[in-house]
Amino acid sequence: MRPTMRVQRTVRLLRGRPAASRSSGCFAVVRPSTRQAFVRSMRSGGHVSERLEVRRSSRLVILDPTGRMLLFRYQDEHTNPFWATVGGELGTGEDFFAAAQRELLEETGFRAEVGPVLRDRDAVYAVARSSPARWLEKYFLVQCHSADAPDPTGWTDEERSTIQAWKWWSLTEMLNEGSSAFRPEFLPELLRSVLAERESEPG
Repeated sequence: MRPTMRVQRTVRLLRGRPAASRSSGCFAVVRPSTRQAFVRSMRSGGHVSERLEVRRSSRLVILDPTGRMLLFRYQDEHTNPFWATVGGELGTGEDFFAAAQRELLEETGFRAEVGPVLRDRDAVYAVARSSPARWLEKYFLVQCHSADAPDPTGWTDEERSTIQAWKWWSLTEMLNEGSSAFRPEFLPELLRSVLAERESEPG
């Protein structure tokens, strides 16, 4: 049974730099000038999301047999470190599912089944080396048979420079760390929901 989750629409003001050929979807903080323009537009009744480029990303909620989630630690010259899921932008002609399969292999080397969509997200943010855009995301469940180390062979130059570490996180560890360490901040609660659904399944 798939976990049922309410789609949340969030607006995040983030800082950007020019885009790479394949974006991993790392979030960055917006420059003050961009933030001020955003605020002025909202005060004048504008709808920023209607004026921004729309980009799409598949994210992967990868779990090991014990229920730990694999996350990458990202950092660049513009942001403090944060932990986020594996995943990235859809390529030309790809749908969300095809992108999820590709990103799983490219960013981890894992050959596992991509499962159901757990959650959708509609947010405004900037990835590394880009300007703010409206991002439409789908979070797919991937259940692995072991907690292997990700293989970085398929990483882009951007990913090699921004991914600083990886870790399999338990729910307890995530809750103790605090939601602000993760992007999006709902990741601990998403893991909690998936584990509760797993425990409720017969057998």
